[in-house]
Amino acid sequence: MMIDRRQLLRCLAGSVGMSLLAACTSPIPSSAPTAPNPTAQSSIATSATAATPEGQPRSGGTLQIATITDITQLEAHRLQGQNWNMIYPMFDRLTQYDATLTPQPRLAQSWDFSTDNKTLQIHLRQGVQFHTGRELTSDDIKYNITRARDPKTGAAQMVTMGNWWSDIQTPDKSTVVLTSEQPRPAAFDFLEYLNIIDSVTAEGPDAATKLVGTGPFTLGEWVAGDHLTLNKNTHYWQSGVPYLDQIVFHIGRDQQALITQLEAGAIDAMDAPPVTDAVRLKSDPAYTLTVNSNTGGYNAVLANTSVPPLDNKQVRQALNFAINRQRFVDSVLLGVGTAEDLVWPTGSPAYEAAKLNQYAFDLDRARQLLTSAGASSVALDLTYVAANSAFAQLAQIYQADLGSIGVTATLRPVDAAVWSQVTPKAQYQGLNLAPGGFAQVQPTTFFLFSVYWALQNNAEAFDSDQYRQLIGAASTETDAAKRKQLFAQLNDFVLDQSVVMLINASPETYLARARLHGQTYNMHQGLEMQQLWLG
Repeated sequence: MMIDRRQLLRCLAGSVGMSLLAACTSPIPSSAPTAPNPTAQSSIATSATAATPEGQPRSGGTLQIATITDITQLEAHRLQGQNWNMIYPMFDRLTQYDATLTPQPRLAQSWDFSTDNKTLQIHLRQGVQFHTGRELTSDDIKYNITRARDPKTGAAQMVTMGNWWSDIQTPDKSTVVLTSEQPRPAAFDFLEYLNIIDSVTAEGPDAATKLVGTGPFTLGEWVAGDHLTLNKNTHYWQSGVPYLDQIVFHIGRDQQALITQLEAGAIDAMDAPPVTDAVRLKSDPAYTLTVNSNTGGYNAVLANTSVPPLDNKQVRQALNFAINRQRFVDSVLLGVGTAEDLVWPTGSPAYEAAKLNQYAFDLDRARQLLTSAGASSVALDLTYVAANSAFAQLAQIYQADLGSIGVTATLRPVDAAVWSQVTPKAQYQGLNLAPGGFAQVQPTTFFLFSVYWALQNNAEAFDSDQYRQLIGAASTETDAAKRKQLFAQLNDFVLDQSVVMLINASPETYLARARLHGQTYNMHQGLEMQQLWLG
């Protein structure tokens, strides 16, 4: 069985340090339209049935979804991969990015962002109610920011971003004013992930068993390890949606068994299907494969720089040249994904097409670098999750190529639980095959979110003053052109250092029967569940 990438990311989601970054980045407009604006999408549907079929959406019906990864608890503020589809539909956020990272209004109808990026005044949409019928007010926004940044909540990334704001004022029930001591050009990254929960429920006796938001769906029932049911919010503030009456997530442990149920018609859709089945069924008119290339997901080789000779940059560069990225994408992933050296999707302000192939597979170049570094008889471990069949195949390919340049790689397949313990603490020996995410947000926020790329206490035991200076400068630079120059320098730095060696961009995939329509992704990596409908 190929383990779900989200399952591994979930293991790491709470392990990022609290003090990785003091600020974040990127161009954000100071205001937005006051009318709702659906999020622009980068999803691609492939099959004889298009993702946006002819005819109008229909209301009603129950959608049956299969997934191998359950949520871990009823908690709205933790950033965990499976929450995007299973938890987030119960909530709204103040703003939501479109595909160009331009924030669009949600609970915030409009806003004013000061030119120095230190003060953000938010004007709330009128008439929004929680699922209990209580009116949303500015006090709820202040409560949510305060709760999300409380270390007891366990949302490590939200703690750091929540602490950007030294002052939170609520001059009236529809206005919130956030003030920071430093420029926060990436302020809307925080709002992208901040679910707005009902403070009364969260502080009440049923907080551990109930989730109440303002979102398009309400919590029906959660039976851990078995199913989660979401019901339509019939009083949702956005008229006309959601279309579905109910969504049921069925938790399974065997992907092939779930595929069998999909083909038998027992379920309607499957999150992150096995790549072989996704490719096999995408041309069948009975199915639709939706590919989200703007997810920011990727696969990489991590190098523990505390293990000689990986403390030598030239050795790491040699190992980078020895990765046959295109073979992995073509033969193992069957063309789902793209081989590239940098993590950024095309919509990112850090994206540079000219730098995506600087480490093209070149064993001669790898040998030259090892010779230049004086490295001979190199022996390293190559750690990966045993249940990840794609990584198991990649490990064998990489092992053989390393052997041809004089590097002995001992394969170390481990359980997912072991991997999630040793990886964040750089306790593996040598190299590590790892999935990652969050590259679709503002670039310096990405360095905050990811334990691989953190400024300190990262998964590679890597430390650099230059690295910190580059990210620190980009984090508070309010000029978009200057920030882009800093991102270019940062790209050069990470390519040169070869500490995290990108293998490929890894898109989200969603396989469904043709009766399901409206599959579009948002920029926090989840499906827009309120737009789904059954034909």
